[in-house]
Amino acid sequence: MHPYTYRIRFLLIHPTMNFSKIRDELTSVPGLNSGRPMNFGEERFSHKGEKLEGTYFDSRWGFDFETSDEWRKSEDQTASNSINEILERLEPHKQRFNNLAKSGCDIELILVIGVESNTGEVLKPELLRRLSEFNISLGLDLYPPDKT
Repeated sequence: MHPYTYRIRFLLIHPTMNFSKIRDELTSVPGLNSGRPMNFGEERFSHKGEKLEGTYFDSRWGFDFETSDEWRKSEDQTASNSINEILERLEPHKQRFNNLAKSGCDIELILVIGVESNTGEVLKPELLRRLSEFNISLGLDLYPPDKT
């Protein structure tokens, strides 16, 4: 297959949960970069910090393990290998993820792939099993090359 670029991010969604405490607990995971929780009923703000109209209709919190603003390159490490490494870091918190899922939280690992030509990635059953042990759904986001 042709090389590709990618990013990996997580998104947690719950109808009403306040993610601030969970964020504080999980920021001890090595390499975790936390986004700002957007909690149900709180005032809305843009990503630039500007106040928006209304309140959040659900709760959302995202995080990633990126070390720079640059996209990762499959020639350096495949997305599957990166996901495995991230799950190793999260292993001590597996029960936390399972408890979140039991409370109605949707937990997504989003694999964002930049595609310029025919390419692909194989996610083997072992990796998919590991994701399911955390109650993590796999999302795929495909992006064409940036023409700007």
